[in-house]
Amino acid sequence: MCHASMRDQISWHLSLPKEIPPTQKYLHFLRRKFNCSVTGVQITKLLLAEVSDEDKKEVENLRYPQNAMRNLARRFCKTEWVLCPDVDMVFPDTLPNSESMHSKLNRFLKSEKARNCEKCAFVFPVYEIENVKERVPESKAALLQYLAEKKAQIYHITIFAPNQLSSNLSVWEKLPLQPDVDIALPVDFNFYYEPVYVTRHGSPKFDERYIGYGMTRNTQALEMHLDGYRFFVLDSIFLSHLWGILQNKPLPQSAPRKRQLQLNIKLFYTFFIRELALRYQINMDSEVLAKIGRRPTKFTYLPKVNIVYANNKR
Repeated sequence: MCHASMRDQISWHLSLPKEIPPTQKYLHFLRRKFNCSVTGVQITKLLLAEVSDEDKKEVENLRYPQNAMRNLARRFCKTEWVLCPDVDMVFPDTLPNSESMHSKLNRFLKSEKARNCEKCAFVFPVYEIENVKERVPESKAALLQYLAEKKAQIYHITIFAPNQLSSNLSVWEKLPLQPDVDIALPVDFNFYYEPVYVTRHGSPKFDERYIGYGMTRNTQALEMHLDGYRFFVLDSIFLSHLWGILQNKPLPQSAPRKRQLQLNIKLFYTFFIRELALRYQINMDSEVLAKIGRRPTKFTYLPKVNIVYANNKR
């Protein structure tokens, strides 16, 4: 491991489908040793050179088990508090002679306000940043300057606004600047909200039946809401998404990705929402679930969904 910070702070776990064990060819590659002069781009090229065209085509149709991987990461996170961002979301860099965001966050989590808050999730605002290869904003003041110069925008606001809508970031942006991490405002929860938050261990797990694209993070947030969790947006701290600013048009979706989304939506409306109603003793006609429970417009492709329960299969 070339970078000491990664070696000291990251644990690595490999999860494999038992039906498809790795071949000796790929295990051989994982055993290879590289010196630290080899860049990540070079290693990626070396890895792709080992993959056959047939395997590459198969990979395009695989449904990535991101919820299973999120649960695996949370399971092996041994701290009291757990944060589960996407891998391409980062905290601001620390300026010279300045306290890091991590230190400020740790101090907040040790505060009486945080420790006495039962079933609380503290949400990080997430923004898309232009030219992230050069620099991400190192403070909220710098982020506001990026916003004024159209070099940043709320995460997914142009392609799926409900993703961050409940964080009410237009209000967050107008709050006076504060030196420390603290609660900025409570969240008025709405479905399709996909908060990136820190909370204590013990919150509902991500449902691992959602595989691939769509309905993976927002369904877990919904269950937390029904389980009595409260969400609070934090001030003076945020995450930058490392894919630049997304334009005012839907992202192009491949046929496999569309099928993944449709499978997951069908799972949600056919089973998941009813399971939540039973689990938390909520009437399906209640205000909480009535709006969610309306099915979307019909899909042209709705494949069979196989739902596996503890003692039976449907």
